[in-house]
Amino acid sequence: MNVDTNPAGAEGFVKVIFKAIDFMKTNTSVALVITGERLQISPEDVEAQLKGVGLIDLPNNIKMLSDTHLLNHLNKVSEFLIKQKQISQPPDITKILDPKFLKTEA
Repeated sequence: MNVDTNPAGAEGFVKVIFKAIDFMKTNTSVALVITGERLQISPEDVEAQLKGVGLIDLPNNIKMLSDTHLLNHLNKVSEFLIKQKQISQPPDITKILDPKFLKTEA
């Protein structure tokens, strides 16, 4: 999916992700069963695998994408990848991080 050619698809994807996160928070036991069935593992295994995983809700996602902390961190990762000869030039992170679809949900 390309955000430029299918902005409605991108917006729908973002909307569904936050609905899923909200569902996980409010219906944890049901969400663990559904996820376990999809992954063909027990709900207990799903719960164990999610320990320590932070699911970032909408307000925190907006804050994270609007703050320069993430941008600075990703620029440092780019510098590291250049030194490791994994990439030849840094990507323009500002073109990648765009909270516009998040703000339509807020």
